[in-house]
Amino acid sequence: MFQPPETPLTQLQARECQFFKSQYRVTPRSVGQGSEAVAHLAEDVLRGKQIVCKLLTLNALPGGCQHQERIRRALQEADTLRQLSHPNILGFIDAMCSPHTVYTFMELASGGDLWSFIIRHEEVKEFDARIILRQVTRGLRFLHDKGIIHRDLKPENILLANSPRLAYMRVMLSDFGACLVPNRHRMTSQVGTALYQAPEIVRKVLQTPAVDIWSLGIIAMVILLGAVDYVNDMPQIEQGSLTKFVLETLKRSQRSISNKGQEFIVRCIQINPASRQTSEEADRDVWFCTPEKHLPFFHKLDRRMALEFKRNTKIRPMPMDIPDFLPEITGQMKLGAAPQLLKPKRAASGTVFTTPVTIPTQVAQMASKLAITGVRDDNPEDRARASVNETKAMEIEYHEDISFDIDFRSQIIQDLEAFQRSSKADQILQLTDSI
Repeated sequence: MFQPPETPLTQLQARECQFFKSQYRVTPRSVGQGSEAVAHLAEDVLRGKQIVCKLLTLNALPGGCQHQERIRRALQEADTLRQLSHPNILGFIDAMCSPHTVYTFMELASGGDLWSFIIRHEEVKEFDARIILRQVTRGLRFLHDKGIIHRDLKPENILLANSPRLAYMRVMLSDFGACLVPNRHRMTSQVGTALYQAPEIVRKVLQTPAVDIWSLGIIAMVILLGAVDYVNDMPQIEQGSLTKFVLETLKRSQRSISNKGQEFIVRCIQINPASRQTSEEADRDVWFCTPEKHLPFFHKLDRRMALEFKRNTKIRPMPMDIPDFLPEITGQMKLGAAPQLLKPKRAASGTVFTTPVTIPTQVAQMASKLAITGVRDDNPEDRARASVNETKAMEIEYHEDISFDIDFRSQIIQDLEAFQRSSKADQILQLTDSI
């Protein structure tokens, strides 16, 4: 059985983890590592469930404005994910912030990322690509409806969750450090990964949700072609030559890609942002809605994913401040003295923690701007009440367009029992044969 490699915690991080050990346990096993953060396998102690903790070591970041920007992005990602609830958005669980480290606890994507999925498969069939991209589009539509632009959409930021209850994996958008939220940022900064960047990001002009649609089109090409080499030399000067390049590349790949799939990509990869289809239009694109005989399968998959997601719903609290344990670790604290703790004030909706003086000024300022130092329901009764209220609100918000009747639920139970009696491969064959 595969065991993730170990990345030991520092002495200071191990001490900070003791602060929340009754809630979460962070293991030294690494499940992923980026340029700035390391993702560790963790455990939700209260639920007995495996999760992921992303550790961003603030002291290791470059100094100056770049340091402040990366702290802002880490805090922004926690604050953004905290407010999002959708089956195709990575599930946020909790966040902790010390003067030295930001801990972000998230749902475990047991299927890895989309890029790894593409590498593992010599060829992703168009039917499977439609299932994946349809979910990506739904996640984007949810974000755009809330006025949020992702801006760094790429296969590495699209995660897959395995489930014994689903024949196909649930697809989730992740990494919201580069996202734009209205009234918070100038909408012209250059972020993201060059290969998937829309032309307006490169030109540093006004950015709209259309930047994500461009990335969606590039991702569709990468999935269907199985490599990025085809899109490296894509012209971005004139639309006619760009469309010709896209269509010729898709046909030259010797893979069977339908005309509807090619047209979907062309509608996404438009130099003029106003000419690109919106996420709502992409969600209803003919490529995802035909042939009609596929729709019952797609609808059944949607409902199963909605039920799966509903079971995992949990209140997402405000990030919590961790005291500064560095003096204790370095021996600078007086014998018998306790670390500086937060002094809560009671509020109608719970406990409000104030930012401790030990947190660096830039962290405190960023947190204040993002409004992430706020309500924290530590009273069990208050927290339980808030959890129930928020869960109801989320159910109303997401499930308002989905009706679950008794007959459908009983059918789901029967399907799950049948799934348990057969192998996953047999089940997939049964599902695909039925359409």
